[in-house]
Amino acid sequence: MAKAPSPGVGKRADEAKAAKVVHKLRVGDETRTIALANVPLKERLIVRKATGLPLEAFLTGDTFGVDSLMIVWWLAGRAAGDPFLTLEKVQEEWPETLGEDDIEFFEVTPDDEDVTDPQS
Repeated sequence: MAKAPSPGVGKRADEAKAAKVVHKLRVGDETRTIALANVPLKERLIVRKATGLPLEAFLTGDTFGVDSLMIVWWLAGRAAGDPFLTLEKVQEEWPETLGEDDIEFFEVTPDDEDVTDPQS
């Protein structure tokens, strides 16, 4: 007799797939990598404290803009080994003008290249 799947299996599979999604953000000549689904709660709370908004507010639909990219850039810098990087420091160093060729944000799948999660 066949067994029915356990409740929530599909949701857990989707969450596991999302956790493997890695994004790359290039600003000028520098590129940073981050797995947004794996951002630890501590970092999420830091975003909320600094901005008054949850991280998800910067990642969804109509509200995604240059300020969202700055938040992702900030978190990726913290995840890459600079845990004391502040949003203020990122704002100071952020280019005043960004042309279309100066910035790139994209998803990298394991099929694209060998990427590791900087938060692990």
